[in-house]
Amino acid sequence: MTEYLFHYTKESNIDYILNKQTLLLNNIDQTNDPYEYKKYDTYEMDNKYEDENDRIFDTDHFIDYKNRPYFDNSEDANNYRIKLKLDTIDSDRRKYYFNYYKNLKNRIIKMISFCTGDYTKNIDDNNRAGFLYPRMWSQYGNNSKGICIVFKKNALIKELSMQLCKDFEIFYNDIEYIDIFSDKHTKEMYDLMRKRDRHVFSNKNKNKRQLLIDDIKNNIQKYFFVKDIDWEGEKEFRILIINKLNNNDINPKIVEINMSKVLFCVVLGENFEYRNEEEPQIDIKKMFSKIESICKKRNIGLKMIKRDIYNCKYKLEHIYSP
Repeated sequence: MTEYLFHYTKESNIDYILNKQTLLLNNIDQTNDPYEYKKYDTYEMDNKYEDENDRIFDTDHFIDYKNRPYFDNSEDANNYRIKLKLDTIDSDRRKYYFNYYKNLKNRIIKMISFCTGDYTKNIDDNNRAGFLYPRMWSQYGNNSKGICIVFKKNALIKELSMQLCKDFEIFYNDIEYIDIFSDKHTKEMYDLMRKRDRHVFSNKNKNKRQLLIDDIKNNIQKYFFVKDIDWEGEKEFRILIINKLNNNDINPKIVEINMSKVLFCVVLGENFEYRNEEEPQIDIKKMFSKIESICKKRNIGLKMIKRDIYNCKYKLEHIYSP
């Protein structure tokens, strides 16, 4: 049985995805959930360790994070080592450490999100199809004026893996939804952070950047595949990539991909043809014709959500079927 992934987006992205055949994996700090990339960027000012060796803070590779690359292995970087007792580190030094860590992960981690769901469900089924999530149409599909792109899950993962495996490590999974304000989750994250910091500070002769990256990969599920239950309706499936050691690219990753291999169909929102007088006006017929032409060229199905105003029901209109 074929599994599908659903990607809601604005109609303005049609040209990039369908015509130019590209997907954008954005840096992790561009997510719209502030908790998932900030919640573990904290550190106790009075943190003290029992073992004297754990008190050493070695800034190996903690060079000027504003002006230097994050994979600087130059001689001056290796020679830049400052050792301070942990209980004497001032607030500026602590901020330096966490700014480094925050900027490191925000630059080397990129992601793209989809919704999970079934394509074959009928419009009126309780377990609705993955292209019929009103919240997603509102938040990401330009209030139903945009599109929902339906991907073949396994084909997409295979194609992205082939394209990216040389320069990136690839992770993918469903998002787990929990109460991030619960005492259980708070304690779990607190313990995880303390363990991470102890490991980084105590390994005074090891590359701190690599220690932090290893911690991210070893705890990838807890860090980047968990969101608050308030987002549960998104039914998110996430593909996440992390730069390999010799990959210095800190920018969002644009991947060229053969859409004919990975796309099942494109679904236009119910308001695709409607623009009120206060919105920027576009040539709807021209855009519609362009999308239809591209779908036929790529051998990709084209559908549109229609609302029967007399019977107060929705239906899926088949515009082109390969």
